[in-house]
Amino acid sequence: MSITNPILNSFGNILLGLSEDERLIDIGRELLCQDLKYDPLSLFNYIISKKNYSDNYLTYQDFDNFINNDLRINDQDTQQLFYLYDYKRDNVLTYDEFINFFIPNSNLQLKRFLYSRTGINSDIQFLDNTTLLLLNNLFMKEFKLIENIKTRIKLQIENFDCKKMFNTISENESEINEENLKKFLLKCNLIYFEQEDINAILRRLDINRDNNITFEDFNILFNTENDYMNNLLNPNRNYTSGLILKQLNKENSNNLFKQLVKKYFKIFMSAEDFIEKAKVDLILRADFNIKDAFLLFTLNKNITYENLINYFKIIFKPISNIVINENDIKLLMRRGDLMHNNYIDENNFFDLLIPFEKEYRQISEKKINLNNNKYPYFNEGTIIYLNRVLESIIENERTKNNLRETLSGYLNDIKLLFKNYSNKKGEITQEDLLKLFKDFEIDTTYIKLFNLVFIHLDRNRTGTIEEFEFMDEFNYII
Repeated sequence: MSITNPILNSFGNILLGLSEDERLIDIGRELLCQDLKYDPLSLFNYIISKKNYSDNYLTYQDFDNFINNDLRINDQDTQQLFYLYDYKRDNVLTYDEFINFFIPNSNLQLKRFLYSRTGINSDIQFLDNTTLLLLNNLFMKEFKLIENIKTRIKLQIENFDCKKMFNTISENESEINEENLKKFLLKCNLIYFEQEDINAILRRLDINRDNNITFEDFNILFNTENDYMNNLLNPNRNYTSGLILKQLNKENSNNLFKQLVKKYFKIFMSAEDFIEKAKVDLILRADFNIKDAFLLFTLNKNITYENLINYFKIIFKPISNIVINENDIKLLMRRGDLMHNNYIDENNFFDLLIPFEKEYRQISEKKINLNNNKYPYFNEGTIIYLNRVLESIIENERTKNNLRETLSGYLNDIKLLFKNYSNKKGEITQEDLLKLFKDFEIDTTYIKLFNLVFIHLDRNRTGTIEEFEFMDEFNYII
């Protein structure tokens, strides 16, 4: 007998959507397991090693720092994701909880392979770029699953009652199992589901792997009344303002501005570090040289916006699941066109792709005429590394631009900020910017990252930051 209640039918469809998201995540787990430089215990120990204390668990702050700083994923709901996997409800992640992010559901052979490799890289000091991309891809899918669930419930079911829905599926028993879940989907006229869908739904609900899906398990995933989840349901939210603004609205306007600026520069620093590493990988490719790379975009003296559009239509292939749109290309143009000439010349292009460390700049200069300036032929691997740099830049600029939208209401405050920290000549030196960072409690332990921010703010490369350069950094591009 089928169910005619539209709420229950809608929830049946939501469960199948959950299955699709979970199966995509499981593919991400499988890809990560096949990375020979990765094992979960070494990753766990790597995150532990960055803490200032020796307890063998991860707090929410440890987890949030890993997502933001190592994986370069900013302003997603890390609190909810942490809560989903903290099945002991003790506000920390032990290794037994942490590994649940990575265990494939559908591939027994890979499960065994994963466990056999546990701890092989116990002395790991940094994460390989390929591993970082795979981890980034996996966690972005986790965040997408959370957002999809809450959005679908909000849009399809009014006044959702989590307890009543659990009782309906479990047939008023204490747990949901394979049998009653199948019955529920069949009653919803959802005849086109497979056993893989059932497995995926149960896998997501049974986060602690005890084969016992209670109301508590169900409630963690489907309860839409959590304060920190409500912002995900706002269809007008922008990419970055969500959780930040919800936390900061409790504070006064001045403190909100300070926190937004602090967040902006923290994102700035961490992203530039990632971009520089991608640039180093590119410049060390044997067949790469900057002149021939320039010719990939144009045979003329300058690269125009139209040249960039053509490159992304013909040559560019994304490394991750990023989708490049015209606004992203505008952001890339902004990054390369330092003085707003509506084109990127060879000098600006050099800055766009070449690391700022003197050693690598010298390497690049020696390789300028590598192919005698003929029309370039890079091997496929080098094109991939070039596209990785461009993709990293776009993701960085996209994230910053979303924060700029929030900061666009504080332009007078930004101008006053510049005046407060500039010298008598109306310029900010490295010492002045360092003082600003310290006053805003921005970590400058890694001075190299601070220097990268200063270089990018100093668009005309005079050694100081003028007011127009400082204000231009916060100019929101629609």
